[in-house]
Amino acid sequence: MRIIQVYDKLDRIGGAQIIIKNLHAFFLERGYTSRVAGLNNYDSFAFKNSIPVGEYAQIGLKNIKIFSDTIIVSHSRKITSLLFVLRKVFWFKYQLIHVSHSIFNDKRNFTFFPDRVIGVSNAVKKNLINYFKVNEKRIEVIYNGLTDAINEIDLRSYQPDQEIRILFVGRIEQVKQQLLIVEKLAGKISEKIKIDFAGSGSQEDELINVIKEKGLLNFSYIGFQNNIPQLAENYHFVMLYSEKEGLGLTLIEACMAGRPVITRGADGCEACAEICIDNHNGYITNDMESLISVLNSLGNLSKEEYYKLCRNSRKIYENKFRIELMFEKYDRLINNFNY
Repeated sequence: MRIIQVYDKLDRIGGAQIIIKNLHAFFLERGYTSRVAGLNNYDSFAFKNSIPVGEYAQIGLKNIKIFSDTIIVSHSRKITSLLFVLRKVFWFKYQLIHVSHSIFNDKRNFTFFPDRVIGVSNAVKKNLINYFKVNEKRIEVIYNGLTDAINEIDLRSYQPDQEIRILFVGRIEQVKQQLLIVEKLAGKISEKIKIDFAGSGSQEDELINVIKEKGLLNFSYIGFQNNIPQLAENYHFVMLYSEKEGLGLTLIEACMAGRPVITRGADGCEACAEICIDNHNGYITNDMESLISVLNSLGNLSKEEYYKLCRNSRKIYENKFRIELMFEKYDRLINNFNY
């Protein structure tokens, strides 16, 4: 069986790209012929250190035949729509699965989905049904899963009277709202709250300058970081406060590490509420005033209450987001094809 995963942003590392890399390794382990294909040449491929050149292809009109007699797993709605049209017009012989990683509210008339669609969360599934009018029977929800890098959580000593450390992980871009967080929280949160921003992106220089020039002691920028679950163990909470999320891997990594999370759960971030249950393994807050209130209340948590949040986070990871659960569901879906 030949499988090709395609995506249009393989020159960077993000949630969708990590899932593609992990699925590729799983497909090879299962004995399938697996490749990854993107719009970039191999030199700019983000995973060239782990995926050899022979397992990567640059998409172009000259090599369109690489898709013949394959199962294509597309993680890009732009590429999915193109492949959908090519198959209809030129009768190309391939099976097509679309994986929807995010919530979209544009280009409805120019977006085409195949018979089999995967949504990475129930919120994404709802978006596919309500906005894109995809038949519910064509959609299967498969949560993104991650390899357990922790196994047993370390309950960090919680001393709220001294310092409360919060890790904010994500691309430094407008959609992740780091600059807005700094602007709205500056001067309004306890001096005990320390928020470290981890990631890289187009707004990182601006973020660094704002923190430095204004002398904001609540905030620090620590650059791009690998091994987020292990890093999260050095913090009390993990935070993600995006404009929209299909299913934030940062929150899954936090749960893996047994850390409570702070996030939004509405208006484009409904999927985050599938990871964070308010007052169970963290806090959902959908506006800046309530976020400030939540942050300033963290010092009132007892150690017992904090440790309960930690244990609940770990249970959510184990029950919903282990990588084995994701692999099992993709494998079953792939094997339903008659190749």
